[in-house]
Amino acid sequence: MSERYAGSRTFEIASARFQAPNRMTERTVAVGTTVATVLSENPRRLMWVIMNRATNAGAIGFTPGVSFDDGLLLGADGSSVSMSVDEDGEAVAYAVYGLLSAGTGTFYVLEVVAL
Repeated sequence: MSERYAGSRTFEIASARFQAPNRMTERTVAVGTTVATVLSENPRRLMWVIMNRATNAGAIGFTPGVSFDDGLLLGADGSSVSMSVDEDGEAVAYAVYGLLSAGTGTFYVLEVVAL
């Protein structure tokens, strides 16, 4: 166990539940009106959160052809969606693609992966 986690019940519980230590990462992804990869496929992913930080509506989906007709809609200025392996099964590991209705902006992405 890293010194960072020494004595951490949260670390112990999460590691026991997922049978592996895990790590959180966060970043922003630039998006526009053409489809961008928001999350690459990762079979070690345990959960993710995607927040639309742009001033225009966004959409995400699990195919590179995602559109506003068939994607999950993310309203402007902070709308978010999340998936976890507990609730959504293996779909949490799939690649996620996204785009905006107009202009450019960013999606905030947080993910937890097993080490």
